Amino acid sequence: GAETTSMSRVQHRSTISRRPAPSASKASSASVDLGAVSPFSALPRAAIADLSDLAERRVWRTRSTVLLNREFTDRIGVVSAGRLRLVAISADAGLICLNELTEGDVLGLCTSLLGLSPGDNLRLCIDRPAEIVSVPKEHFMRSMRAHAEFNDAVVRSLTQTVVDLHTRLFEVAALDVRARLAGRLLALASGKSRLIEGAPTHAMLAAAIGASREAVSRQLSDLEKERFIRCRRRTIEIIDWSGLDALYRRAAGGRLFRESSK
Repeated sequence: GAETTSMSRVQHRSTISRRPAPSASKASSASVDLGAVSPFSALPRAAIADLSDLAERRVWRTRSTVLLNREFTDRIGVVSAGRLRLVAISADAGLICLNELTEGDVLGLCTSLLGLSPGDNLRLCIDRPAEIVSVPKEHFMRSMRAHAEFNDAVVRSLTQTVVDLHTRLFEVAALDVRARLAGRLLALASGKSRLIEGAPTHAMLAAAIGASREAVSRQLSDLEKERFIRCRRRTIEIIDWSGLDALYRRAAGGRLFRESSK
């Protein structure tokens, strides 16, 4: 689901190398437990065993970069750990953040369904030590056709990505940096503790919301002075959730999507 697009652009030069860092390592297929990885866990045990024979696990260190067209042209991957960004490098070396990937996100399916392959300027940036489990695309898609629960789990993952990208596109087009940053912090803490541990760096936040690192640093400082948040080393605590949420809602005119009543 990483091939959908957003318009988040960092207004400074990229430091990403045009060559992938030599930091990926491949484990043997025998060590891959697909039953512990969503959405593979939705498959019957026999199907998991069959796919496990074909699976590869790759692990990347923080700050690694990966060329998509070398790793995922013929395979579909699922993030099993870590935090990554799908980025594109423009002709002037600008860095454009297209999507963020976390555990359970699917990589390479949309291009496979459309008969496409990743372009030369697409990269994965590893923000936190990451692990991706992949299988040949024809076997992944065959499993989707054969197993309804697996198909539903994959579709839910892709649909959540579309919803997230619609929200980010709206925010980049309509909101200022302060409101975009508030929305991002709320999203990082959503459904979890109000403590964002292992928080993204200022540069990572800037890439995610389409702003400069300097602007993000200023806004974080202002939000802390106004007691919306408390910042520590690689940790951000939201101490006034309702206030930060109200700030975002006033700027956005409300949430684009909300939980439906049943």
